[in-house]
Amino acid sequence: MDMISVECPSCGADLPPQQPCGSYQCDYCGSRFQLDQARKAKTQAGAAVDPKAIAQAILAAQQEQARARQAQAQADLAQAQADAARAQARAAKQASRSGRGLGCLITSIVLFTVIGSLVPVFFVVIDSLEDAGFDVGGDKLREGLNAIGGDVGSALTGERILWDDVAGPPVAATIDGQTVVVGRTRAVGTGDSLYCSVHDVDGSLRWRTESLGDYSSAYQSSFCGVLGDAMIVTDGVGTLRVFALASGEQLHQHSLTDVVDYLCVPPKSVVEAPVSGEPAQVWVHQIDERASFLDPETGELTEAKDRPQWCFRSRHDAFTAASGGGDWSDAIREGRRDPRNPRKKLESPFPEVEGAKLEFLAVEGDQAVALGHKAPGTKVPYAVAFDPNTKAIRWQAATPSVPKTTVRDEEKFGVIANGRYVTTYGAGNEDWRITAFDLQGGERVWETTLRPIFAVDSLNGLVSGGTHVFLVRTSSLEIFDVATGQLTGTVGVETYD
Repeated sequence: MDMISVECPSCGADLPPQQPCGSYQCDYCGSRFQLDQARKAKTQAGAAVDPKAIAQAILAAQQEQARARQAQAQADLAQAQADAARAQARAAKQASRSGRGLGCLITSIVLFTVIGSLVPVFFVVIDSLEDAGFDVGGDKLREGLNAIGGDVGSALTGERILWDDVAGPPVAATIDGQTVVVGRTRAVGTGDSLYCSVHDVDGSLRWRTESLGDYSSAYQSSFCGVLGDAMIVTDGVGTLRVFALASGEQLHQHSLTDVVDYLCVPPKSVVEAPVSGEPAQVWVHQIDERASFLDPETGELTEAKDRPQWCFRSRHDAFTAASGGGDWSDAIREGRRDPRNPRKKLESPFPEVEGAKLEFLAVEGDQAVALGHKAPGTKVPYAVAFDPNTKAIRWQAATPSVPKTTVRDEEKFGVIANGRYVTTYGAGNEDWRITAFDLQGGERVWETTLRPIFAVDSLNGLVSGGTHVFLVRTSSLEIFDVATGQLTGTVGVETYD
């Protein structure tokens, strides 16, 4: 495909020619946008082309590639099943000779089933022993039990669960006073389906929706949102549903005229103080340019002529803002909105700090922490706590505990949670670490080295959930206790598939 240049929808700048791709970042104003959001596009010869048509062609090619991968996965699965059948036949033959094979097989099945069901009980036992003062190596045991539980579940169902953050970051919510996390999961192995799921902080599944469609056709239109006691879900065929968050009971359903490309849930500040003339309801935008407000309590849909002030220009901007404070370094200019109060135009939220470049921001009430790196010099991640109203600095510190020459300044995120500032950084060639500072005094409270994974290892976002934080990795979600730094649960497994 020929190279094209596109026009930024924010500032109108013509970007340098390149091969068409799904997303862009403007070299001039820093805004991120999708190809189909570009004002116009043209070839190197100056011929005008339709950016939406090119985006659709790219999507069709991606879907075809996904179908090919799925067909290959199914062929691999069939081969694996055939190999397993041959192995089972050999085992049965051997068992008939010894007279003990059937009993061993039954015992193994029962044992694996019991172990899988008892994983939550083992967690309670470990907690009790540690509370009594016994050093039982709890963190390593918990990691092992999480792995056992996942392996047993996969062995019994043939299904592998992946955490899928394409539709957005995890959403922290509460059910009967208990913290839960809501997000999109992907089930592969026996198929390739998407779901909206609700999980406890130990990683266990409370409930999930029926399939929202297969990944290749539904990954851009399936969303999960939470407002109050309701979970709002869209799927790959243009269906909008409302569920009771606690029970999973379906409350309302609408068949839309097209699939959804943006589901915008009002932030807490808007729910508590609604904007005049704009209901504090879910804004649903469809790919055919129709938009509606959804009242989750009544299920009523009303036409929305304009995007509400509290919604970002796109779900991609909203994702960036929600993922560990968002990267503000290129967004502090006229026309961009404040991620913590989208009704306001953005001004620089950072205090003046000599010797540091600040990029990310976490704010909660009268507490704020900016995250960046030392500058000039080696890029060592650096946190600055301050009063968001006066910008008076309270404390500042380098976040790594390792020598600065071993630090990787990449994929760092920071959030405020339960009196702590929790942030991530890279150490050495491969390690990732998550660490917490006391929000008042700046003392380091704990630091945890993340478990190694045998896959492409990346950090994709960090979300505060009060007593816990939720860290998105390559295809899994890790849940940490804010008070101790303990890994309490994992959702999803790491895989090359």
